[in-house]
Amino acid sequence: MPPVGVAAFIFRVCANIFFSAMLGLVCWIVARLILISFFEFNADNDRLTSIIAVGIGTGFGGSIGAFTLGISRTVVALRSLLGIGVGLLGAWLGLIYGRDVYIMPGMPGIPELGGIVRGALIASNALPVSLDLWLAGRNYLQRRARRSEGVTNLSRYSGRSSQRRRDDSI
Repeated sequence: MPPVGVAAFIFRVCANIFFSAMLGLVCWIVARLILISFFEFNADNDRLTSIIAVGIGTGFGGSIGAFTLGISRTVVALRSLLGIGVGLLGAWLGLIYGRDVYIMPGMPGIPELGGIVRGALIASNALPVSLDLWLAGRNYLQRRARRSEGVTNLSRYSGRSSQRRRDDSI
């Protein structure tokens, strides 16, 4: 990749992480308010609500951060659904990991939420980053194969524009 491609890739990764974190936080706050307002509050409801809200928010945020105008609607929809699914899976695995690893006496629920957020952020951002790397590698290999076959962009190298400029100046 040229240096501009690396900078764009780093910017997109940062945008993925930012949008994932912000949408995960917003979804968790809204789900928490709905849970407290309308449903019976217990530890199981809190865990389930946190997994669903953070998983959906981070998954959708990661797919928004990886959005480009050059892809079709079906690819955007597929990438969003895959991001949400992977975000939910990461949040669930983060709950299992956070419950067993982070033990903080006197702070019930905080270690589990930390594990949920970390797992969802890692999983939901790993998918768009890996898809971007795969597409960049595929495009690089296709360009390299075209160059080795001798196929170039003839309009760029044909010299027509310089000939047209000379004709216009006469």
